[in-house]
Amino acid sequence: MKKFTRVFLTSLLVCALVLSAGCANKTTPPTTTTPATTTAPTTPTVDFPKKEINIIVGSGAGGGLDNMSRTIAIPAGKILGVPVLVTNVTGGSGTTALAQVMKAPADGYNLYAISVDLIINDSLKKSEYTRANLIPVLRLQMDQSMFWVPADSKFQTMQDVIDYAKANPGKLNFGMVNAAGIDEVVIRQFASLAGIEVNCIPFASGSESMAELVGGHVDIAHEEPSAAMSTFEGGKIRPILALTEERLDKFPDTPTALEMGYDETLGNWRGLFVKEGTPQEIVTMLQDAFKDAMNDEAYKKFEQDSLLDMRPGYASSEDFKKFVEDQFTIYNTILTNLGYAK
Repeated sequence: MKKFTRVFLTSLLVCALVLSAGCANKTTPPTTTTPATTTAPTTPTVDFPKKEINIIVGSGAGGGLDNMSRTIAIPAGKILGVPVLVTNVTGGSGTTALAQVMKAPADGYNLYAISVDLIINDSLKKSEYTRANLIPVLRLQMDQSMFWVPADSKFQTMQDVIDYAKANPGKLNFGMVNAAGIDEVVIRQFASLAGIEVNCIPFASGSESMAELVGGHVDIAHEEPSAAMSTFEGGKIRPILALTEERLDKFPDTPTALEMGYDETLGNWRGLFVKEGTPQEIVTMLQDAFKDAMNDEAYKKFEQDSLLDMRPGYASSEDFKKFVEDQFTIYNTILTNLGYAK
């Protein structure tokens, strides 16, 4: 009996040990350590650029848009590692050039250089293509609008001009370049804010407008500083108002419209676009390359010599897109009120 008892107890102990080991294996899985992950450097997923890039300019040689494109093309080509060429396609205030861009593949090899004419053309429905068919790459320049009077004008301040216009409705003659363009939009917007009536007298060019101003054939004129500078330095005209956020460094004595209580800072702008459908990675590569090119010494000197360094010009692709839409709303409203846009 004692022997049986010892055998029985021994068997129970063995079973208990076996069961205990089995349960331990089931309830305590082996511990594993997940190795730390590292993020590999981002590499381009597109092979771009592989050939020359072409900037299609919507105006003739020698103008502000052309000069900007040719000056920025050189450092941009060095950064991108391929030649950046410039082709002028005139006609339709940039619409002919836009049509050429739209016929090319959406691959980033054809950039469209255009100014505020893009949104004016959209408002006036001058082309079957619009800003919606384009992707902004970056804004390069933000020009400034200024009002000028003859050096011997009886108007000493812009308030003098406003007072005269209110006392003599419809008798103030305002010189400008072309009708339904940026000049007239800027002038009409200010006139509306100031509550005055003006006669807008269009001329074929800025030089003609300045000559007519000096000759006394108009009382006041709108022009960008770069186009008016030679006449100003010759002592024949003087600035009377700047339509900018702050006073310009080169014209510290010229007040702004904002100082007078008129919220207007419209001015010409210039930038680059690509055809809709261009891969975002290529858009970003172009944006970054041209942004870096803006720091090139030759380009910065060009901006200084052209008085284009007085206002921040750069805007990223995303910011430029929002800017263009905001500008379209302003211009379209004014052009519609004037009866140009339907």
